[in-house]
Amino acid sequence: MPQCIEDLTTASHRPSNLFLWQALMLVQAVGDAASSNGIGEQGEPKPSPATVKTAIDLIAEVTPFSLLGSPDIDLFYGELHLNWDKGAKQVLLMCFPDRDPLIHHYLHIPGAPSQHDIEVATPVRLAHWLRWLNA
Repeated sequence: MPQCIEDLTTASHRPSNLFLWQALMLVQAVGDAASSNGIGEQGEPKPSPATVKTAIDLIAEVTPFSLLGSPDIDLFYGELHLNWDKGAKQVLLMCFPDRDPLIHHYLHIPGAPSQHDIEVATPVRLAHWLRWLNA
């Protein structure tokens, strides 16, 4: 029976490629959601190509790709929202047609006021909040 020899392992077998594949699939899902028909209310504008590009550019620069996971993708009157939830935590990337994207991070604390804030989105800040989400 042939044995697996570590020196012959190709790059396609490295776990990091799985995360790259997931990132590429997320980029594809964003594009598909933004261009699909029947999403949202009738007459609701779709995100512009510039809004979609903003979201994709932010996603593409997040490192490591393993932070991206599988967010929910929602459209809202020309905006594109990517929502990550884990337990009592939420991170929301909001891309707009006419202004810089924002990140909303939220922590629900039972029996106490919830903690949340909104800041300008950058790949570094998105990675920071996705690390926080998974901590």
